[in-house]
Amino acid sequence: MSVLLALSMAACGSLPKAAPNYAMHDFGPLDSATLRPLGFPIRSAEVVPASWLASTTMQYRLAYAQPTRRQFYLESRWVAQPGQLVELAVKRSMKT
Repeated sequence: MSVLLALSMAACGSLPKAAPNYAMHDFGPLDSATLRPLGFPIRSAEVVPASWLASTTMQYRLAYAQPTRRQFYLESRWVAQPGQLVELAVKRSMKT
């Protein structure tokens, strides 16, 4: 009986863990009150982000502890790469 109990408990420990339920974030709606005219027309925009921004992970630094170390939020993600989000925001602001 104890062997059966031990085997059943061991089997439960080997079950795959559920995938995390990520909270997805974007920049939200553009507030037209904060958009300022540049004084010259822009016809197109292309954002070229740094290579370390080529993922949807949300990164942060603890400037008071280790200012050179990037860390990642476990359960939060951008809906797209940050460079794509910035480019979309710039293009939307050009239409207003």
